[in-house]
Amino acid sequence: MGSVFLYPPRRASRKTTLLAPFVRRYRCKRELDRLPDDLVHMAMHSVTFAGGRAIYVKNSKSACTTITHQIYEWDHGRPYAGPTIHRDQSLSQGLWAYPDIVKCLGDPSCIKVTALRDPVARCVSGFTNFVLDQSNRNYDRHRPSLERMGLHRDLNGSAKFDLFLDYIAACIGADVERMDEHFRPQFYNLRPDRIAYDVIGRVETLHDDLATIATRLDLPKPPTPEKAARKNASHSRFTPTSVQINRIKDLYAVDYAWLADLFPDAYSAKREHVA
Repeated sequence: MGSVFLYPPRRASRKTTLLAPFVRRYRCKRELDRLPDDLVHMAMHSVTFAGGRAIYVKNSKSACTTITHQIYEWDHGRPYAGPTIHRDQSLSQGLWAYPDIVKCLGDPSCIKVTALRDPVARCVSGFTNFVLDQSNRNYDRHRPSLERMGLHRDLNGSAKFDLFLDYIAACIGADVERMDEHFRPQFYNLRPDRIAYDVIGRVETLHDDLATIATRLDLPKPPTPEKAARKNASHSRFTPTSVQINRIKDLYAVDYAWLADLFPDAYSAKREHVA
């Protein structure tokens, strides 16, 4: 099967410890050492908002860009007009915000929110983003392994998707907690066994879920779906076969179990999306 890309194991940096008293960058990085290793990636992909009263833990390929745009509008009172919302330093996210993020993750009074997506739709989104469009900035990390496994431009879409599923299976088998967050099972992106979420929405009901968050925090209601433009949409389209869908259900069994527990009216215990 060959190797796959995994994030390196996290180790405490002596350089960070030594420089933290003198350099702000290293003081912020040192805040991550306050968290268990399996929660560090969550802090690196979170944004606090509403004056620190709430934190959104991002779940890649699950409307992260759309939700972060809404958070920006709540915090600034206007739509975001810059190039890349996830790197915007006026939001409480990224390196400089680590102290606030770590504090909020450990504060029971801080409202913790996130959103899940149907695993089939999320997997297809990852495939179009990484393999068909090759537009994700993480793609070059995976390209060598995918090409060693047989990915090349002459394959048809279905064959490429089979190979993509092979790659996901290999990543899960190697180390699910260190695999890329864009196609890591959502359970491991969000660790509901470690974090008590106050609001868990669904991409499929996103407007209503954002309205719930707004009500809870006394924020303006989000725009109606007709006026809300979809963010970060792929240019490509792909529809998996029934065999491929069954394979997705096997690969993401942990997510289907969680979804069935959270949303029994929408997901059955047999890993079927029923609504």
